[in-house]
Amino acid sequence: MNLLEEIVKLKRDHLKNPLYSNNTLSGSIHVSDNSIIDLLRILDDRNLIDDLVTENKSETYIDDLIIGENISIELALRKDRFCFYFDIYDLIKFNQNCLPNPYYIFDEDFLSNEDKTIVKLDVLNNIYDIVDLLKSLADYRDDDLYGGLKLVFIQSRISTFKIKIKPEDLCRDYNFTTELKTQFREGSIGREEKIAIFKNVLITLLHKEGESFSTILSNWSIICDNYKKSHELYIEGFSIEKIKSEIDNEKINLCEKLHHVLSGLNSRIISVPIGFFLVVSQFDYSGQNELKNIALMIGVIAFLFIEFSLLEDNKSLINSILKTAKEISEKNKIIKESSFFDEIESEARNIKRRICSINIIIALIAIAVVILCAILN
Repeated sequence: MNLLEEIVKLKRDHLKNPLYSNNTLSGSIHVSDNSIIDLLRILDDRNLIDDLVTENKSETYIDDLIIGENISIELALRKDRFCFYFDIYDLIKFNQNCLPNPYYIFDEDFLSNEDKTIVKLDVLNNIYDIVDLLKSLADYRDDDLYGGLKLVFIQSRISTFKIKIKPEDLCRDYNFTTELKTQFREGSIGREEKIAIFKNVLITLLHKEGESFSTILSNWSIICDNYKKSHELYIEGFSIEKIKSEIDNEKINLCEKLHHVLSGLNSRIISVPIGFFLVVSQFDYSGQNELKNIALMIGVIAFLFIEFSLLEDNKSLINSILKTAKEISEKNKIIKESSFFDEIESEARNIKRRICSINIIIALIAIAVVILCAILN
């Protein structure tokens, strides 16, 4: 049992009408047995007994005490020796950054190493959690023994404040969770970005509402909410940029496919008629080489069939491109950009018109082949 516990035991078990003021614990004691004298001797050896008088107001000493008599006692409990406080406000007055261990609160009869709690003490522990978080995130800190702890935050602007807990700060609820603290721990993903976002939110509020620790506490829920929203916007922005990059790559790929199809069709519009006239120029119109004419006719028909098949493949490719373009359009809605589908659909209609033109040319060539066959026969 440490000395503070000995003092608390004396106060609880033996001290009648206890009073605590100006770092002095006083009251009356009935000396019922030698255990009380032994306890008083321990306190006297530590120079804690300031005054010891009998019922008739005469000063006495430990060795002169008699079993059965009543005495009045005063104990000097200086703060630099004992964490003995009148109430919780006295506690925070001398402990702005963290709780001592152990400590005792006279008004609540609360000893810190016992299994007991106080509502306001729970609030105070939440405040100390906030202090710990701010200390870990601050760019600079000044632990002035007399002026208190001063923290400096630097982002786009600079904000400075002292850690000073006021009695009214204990009248609020602080929604502090370990989740917020774990986001800034060493090794967490995106730690630097998260810290920068939190600092920006904190400094913005302090410049608007006033640079003080009480401002932070009174607006703590707003700070947490603004940080959460800002972080979500940051994550959303990162995701949108990724989606935009993917969409841009898909757009480029589709445009390349369309231009490839269009280029092929443009060349066919010219090459098919020219090829036909070149073949026609090889016909033997004298009728002496019918086998050659038949072979040329078969070649023309095979060529027309192949061209027709290729055009059908191009149609299927265009439909596939339109389907992909529609999917890209849905992604565009997610990132709130203009639709890409209308542009692709317009180009696809143009290509389909080219395919239709080539089909007409093929049909005309087929008719010409039939007429040519009739003439040669």
